[in-house]
Amino acid sequence: MIPIVFEVPAGPVPREVLADTWRWLRESFPGECGRMIEESPVDGGLYRATLEIPVREGAYLLLLDALTAINVWTRERASIHGYPFPSVYDGALTYEQEPPGFEIWATTPALYARGVGDCEDIAADRAAELQLAGIPARAVIRLEHRTAEGTFWHVLVKHPDGTLEDPCIALGMRS
Repeated sequence: MIPIVFEVPAGPVPREVLADTWRWLRESFPGECGRMIEESPVDGGLYRATLEIPVREGAYLLLLDALTAINVWTRERASIHGYPFPSVYDGALTYEQEPPGFEIWATTPALYARGVGDCEDIAADRAAELQLAGIPARAVIRLEHRTAEGTFWHVLVKHPDGTLEDPCIALGMRS
């Protein structure tokens, strides 16, 4: 089991998406999920929720869909209010790997506040960008390798035609 910390905008829609996802996780992986712990708001109008999940591809995919859905909502809302977020490729972001065993899944506002993110943050934001442009892209995972320390995944963007896009390479990740 691994704890994943989501940094999401405070508001009913992100909380509802996470609550629904947590229900799906518990139904899909009965007895394998730990707890969902909601924390008080942190800087920038964000709050944190920690979800203890099994290290399973299906669990990660559910969480990536939730992260992307929250990013779509956030980007859409920001554009309506006249403060659109830039594209992932506009130079405001850099790839930075998190230390092993530390998983923060940053939504669009947290990602741009820091200016750095790792693969799930960047790929889910890019998938949200594409979805808002009418392209039904999705953040997906690829098994990189397994070691005694754990299973290592990489997150990419999958386009409707099946092609994979790796925005992290363009943002400084070494292949």
